[in-house]
Amino acid sequence: MKTALSISLLAISLAGTARAQTSIDIIQIDEGRPLAMAVVQLIERYRYLVTYEDVPPDLETETRTTTYAPNAFHKNEIRSRYSSAHPVTFHVPRPSRMQPGKPDALLAVPSEVAKAARGIVEEYNASGNPGRFAVILDGQYTHIVPAARKLHGKFESFEPVLDTRVTIASTNSGTQCLTVLNDLFDRIYQARALKMVLGMVPIGGLIRHQCQVEGANIKARDVLRSILTQIAPPVPGEDPSYEFAWSAIYDVNSDSYFLSTHLIDLNASVIEQPVAPKNDR
Repeated sequence: MKTALSISLLAISLAGTARAQTSIDIIQIDEGRPLAMAVVQLIERYRYLVTYEDVPPDLETETRTTTYAPNAFHKNEIRSRYSSAHPVTFHVPRPSRMQPGKPDALLAVPSEVAKAARGIVEEYNASGNPGRFAVILDGQYTHIVPAARKLHGKFESFEPVLDTRVTIASTNSGTQCLTVLNDLFDRIYQARALKMVLGMVPIGGLIRHQCQVEGANIKARDVLRSILTQIAPPVPGEDPSYEFAWSAIYDVNSDSYFLSTHLIDLNASVIEQPVAPKNDR
């Protein structure tokens, strides 16, 4: 199984546009899930609150198989399937407020976040890679979600996994957040037969904290956001200090979505990004 959020090649350079004086980061991704990896860059470089939900590939036309010979760790041959991918070059406008040493919370101009998200989605959709994606603006969050997938070689509409409607009963004193999250996974499966499991998540926070979530016929995404908000670590005198972004990556072999989170420190200082060397010739 390919690691969805590992980047084998990430080439970043700086280019200036004469008219708008906007700096562009050029991000080249040549394997894995290019759009998911581009979202990680929006999170890590600019502290943008952008989430990503994956789409199942067409098993007939959009997957590859790798065979692993028997070795000391497994006696039998193992065949692993994964989504195929074509290289994508993304062009991401830098935040207009980006200055080294300044708090990252100052970077997130909503219109610029939306423009960056829509830009990478448009470039991905034109690349011939699995799925077609769209952008949802949701308060301080921007969600990148699938809008269509291929099935037997033909595109059809696809409802994002976290658009699933669920009902969560109220509790007086709260319930362990890990229990609430696993209950959410169960309700998604009951509604749509889509499996979601834990990936890289803050398991300690989920175990230590109590969560109070309730609602009828609400989107699973809103429940997840509520859970993560309740376990995000606060800093005295700074509100908010941390927020969680997340990704839901589909694995072909287990037919499951793996939920992983990204903790964003909104009060950290911006680190200067590399500038492409000038050609003196």
